[in-house]
Amino acid sequence: MRNSMILRRIGGASFVRFVAALAACFVLKAPAFADDWADCNTPSHAERLFPGCSAVIDQGTRSKQDIVKAYINRAAAYRRRRQNDQALTDTESALKVDPDSVLALVNRGDVLRQMGRIDDALSDANRALVIDPKNVDVLSLRGTLRAMRSEFDQAIADFDQAITLRPDIATLFVSRGFAYALMGALDKAIPDYNRAIAINPNFWNGFYYRGDAYRRKGELDAAMSDCNRALALDPRNVATLNLRGQIFSARGDYARALADFNAALAIAPDNRFAQEQRRIALATQAEMVRTGTSVPPPNPGVAKLVEQATPLINQHKFDDAILLLDQALALDPNSFIALEWRVWARMWQGKEAQALDDLGKLVSAEPRNMHWLLIRGSVLARSKQFGFALADFDRASALDPKNSSPLAGRAMVFRLRGEDEKALAEYGRALELNPNDIGAYVGRGLLYVQQAEFEKALIEFDHALTISPRDPDALPSRGSALLALGRIRDATTDFDRALDANPNNLSAMLGRGTIFTVMDEPERAIVLFNEVIARLPENALAYELRGRAFLHKGDPDRALEDIDRSLRLLPDEAHALAARASTLFRNHDLTTALADVDRGIAQQPSVEGYSVRAEIYEARGENDRAIADLRKATEVRPKSIFDFLAQVDAKKHMDDLGKRIPCGTSGRGGVGDNCL
Repeated sequence: MRNSMILRRIGGASFVRFVAALAACFVLKAPAFADDWADCNTPSHAERLFPGCSAVIDQGTRSKQDIVKAYINRAAAYRRRRQNDQALTDTESALKVDPDSVLALVNRGDVLRQMGRIDDALSDANRALVIDPKNVDVLSLRGTLRAMRSEFDQAIADFDQAITLRPDIATLFVSRGFAYALMGALDKAIPDYNRAIAINPNFWNGFYYRGDAYRRKGELDAAMSDCNRALALDPRNVATLNLRGQIFSARGDYARALADFNAALAIAPDNRFAQEQRRIALATQAEMVRTGTSVPPPNPGVAKLVEQATPLINQHKFDDAILLLDQALALDPNSFIALEWRVWARMWQGKEAQALDDLGKLVSAEPRNMHWLLIRGSVLARSKQFGFALADFDRASALDPKNSSPLAGRAMVFRLRGEDEKALAEYGRALELNPNDIGAYVGRGLLYVQQAEFEKALIEFDHALTISPRDPDALPSRGSALLALGRIRDATTDFDRALDANPNNLSAMLGRGTIFTVMDEPERAIVLFNEVIARLPENALAYELRGRAFLHKGDPDRALEDIDRSLRLLPDEAHALAARASTLFRNHDLTTALADVDRGIAQQPSVEGYSVRAEIYEARGENDRAIADLRKATEVRPKSIFDFLAQVDAKKHMDDLGKRIPCGTSGRGGVGDNCL
């Protein structure tokens, strides 16, 4: 399970609400004048603002600065209507009027942030800071963007600088507090929220985020107090209603929890979080009535242990984190949050059987929680328990027929079972429901990769990256497709971007390490593969790739050791068998090498397999067989960078071999014989 998913679970929907709340900070208000200009500066009256700003822009008689502000004010109005494309157009028009306008850069950066184009937004923020290094709005925007990229130390540094410049702005303390909260440092976050509230006691965000921090610490009374104060300031705030509903649920007061979730849905009927929490509360309430049980009060020791474990998981210190979570669950065996974090940690370690045990407890406790069903379905699918996986995805789909995720999950099962047509149909259904389902695009791309249809795969990955330019699955997946096509430079760019966004992206590490191997830098490759194996000690591909790196380094014994380990984990993996055959060939064990490559080709014919077998046949003097395999190697579609490079060598070697040996059967030449 990828690291970004863990970060999303820390912040969850709160992060989306948090960055959205910052949008208002980046729109500067112009002074009021008469007529069109005055109307253009009435953000609460869109019916006046749009025609007023449009008139100012069309007339073009005011100063360059005023025209820029007109574009920005209209862009802000579009954003309030969730019309980001139009907002982006206006911010770009403002920059055409004044390319060095910090106001336009910061606003375009924030629109790009809302659209998920984090790299582009960061570029605007950096450019604005070159022009105005002490602009607090820009520092705050860049801090937010860095937090979104999990660059927490850099984000906090930006907020520190902004606070030094303007210690009187409450939103800056909320921003820094939230970055601390994402790191799991709640004891640092809460003082920042306190400071924000002291600066502006009417700022609902301060109470909301402090309440969420208290909830995560298990201090439910303090959390409830903050929620009530936030709702007193903004009674129709959906986020706060949902948060208070969660607190009531944690207390076992499901009647009041349902009242809050219902109130949130009355304001925002499509709010998925409220829908899901309401379902869970109803199901738990019904189960309590049926069994006559009650919910015990939360153990504060559990919350403290979970708080200590969270940053360890983000640092990939899984054993240490699990030790703390085990202690938490010894205090409260039914702690959902401790169980969930232990699931993530065990999945990261590759201990999927143990993760399934914990997921079973969560599903049993909350049988209508779609989140648990989707996660368990994914783990079951990867464990090749396909029937059980489909059952979980079907249950999830029944809970929310309009949600695309269960359909994408079903598609994954069919893809892993080799039922390509069924998988494509399910991915299509998922994308009909939700054209922005990144997982469906990535999954369909991976299916095309399995089919060696790399150009088709690139289209799918490009779709995903248009929606989310730094998606931690799409970037390395596209890199792998590019690598299989021999586009090493482009693949390197994707892997590097993924690692810039998250240095712990293991898929990107494997891809980057592979490039180091084929570019004859095996030592650098081995360093990356060591990191992956340290975190995923049961990952067969990592051992195979490290073995190939050792072979490039001239250490066939270490190579053989790693590839043997890979094949113990996946005994019939054709590429690993070809790699071991190549290693054995270099150790002059032709008989065992031939047995391996024959077995691999029987499993899955590959360019590399035929090329290696041709080498073995040539070494045994069986030149006809060698040429026949080289010909096959030039005809099979490459499925990896190793296939791609082997095919290049096969074409050259076939020509050379044809020139060196007599033509005809077994090398005995005859009139008119033609080897090739």
